[in-house]
Amino acid sequence: MTQQARFDFWNYLAPKYWGTWLGLGFMRLIAFLPFSLQRVLCHMLAKMYYLLAKRRRHIAEVNINLCFPDLSEQQRSKLVKDAFFSSAMGFIELVNAWWASDNRLKDIVTVYGLEHLEEARNKNKGILIIGAHYTTVQLSGRLMSFYAADLQPLYKKAHNKLFDAIMTRIREKTFKEVLPNNSINVLVERLKQNKVCWYAPDQDFGKEATVFAPFFNVQTACLVVPAVLARISGATVLSMYSQRLDNGKYLLEISPVDQPYPAKNNIESATTLNKILERNILRAPDQYLWLHRRFKTRPPGEDDVY
Repeated sequence: MTQQARFDFWNYLAPKYWGTWLGLGFMRLIAFLPFSLQRVLCHMLAKMYYLLAKRRRHIAEVNINLCFPDLSEQQRSKLVKDAFFSSAMGFIELVNAWWASDNRLKDIVTVYGLEHLEEARNKNKGILIIGAHYTTVQLSGRLMSFYAADLQPLYKKAHNKLFDAIMTRIREKTFKEVLPNNSINVLVERLKQNKVCWYAPDQDFGKEATVFAPFFNVQTACLVVPAVLARISGATVLSMYSQRLDNGKYLLEISPVDQPYPAKNNIESATTLNKILERNILRAPDQYLWLHRRFKTRPPGEDDVY
């Protein structure tokens, strides 16, 4: 286990951090609420977010129009609103992931496919778990830690230094090690050491180290990193899906990649992962992070869709 990063309270007393402290205090209070009241609060936050975040609403509309052209205008409009509720719920789940007790969370999750994880462990190789940015992603990592204590997730560093310091400190209490998403060399090293690493490659980071592959029939910039990691490390690749259920509980599912992976080339590898992602998204379409500019990078000659 890596040594926990030191958190020096006195470094974050400047006025520029006061708003962050208030926000963190509000988040901490939410963690004490019953799940039923948290859901009521979520509905309020989702309505405010939908009305005020016009840019994010436009992004979600474009994404959903591109991916679900066969839906009626009314169905797509409803899916956009549901996506905002899911994103707001993702904020509530972040609070629970950070501060809810183990006893409170263990009763709300069911995990399928742990036998695939154990089978992979028996190969004495690293395990690369490919996840995605479902709105449940923050809580699902905490829930998965109950069943895979050696899980090492990647995370994106926050711009706000206080928020990042708190986030890192809390995650280091949950996981043996957390890896910044730009530490690919470290990730290769951990996989070669037979560690279990979680990585979500489904966001648009520009043209660097990407290929274009179909995602819901839209040519999409896809990172080649997962295939390269699997090829270099020899790790077993598994897929992880998470879903928020209507009864207030959660489902986690570990599955093997159902086609040879990595494939013969990076485009085929990206296509394989996209097909897995599409199948999972269709199980609960509103719970994917549609508010991200997934189609920001376009193939040569195509206009900006946003």
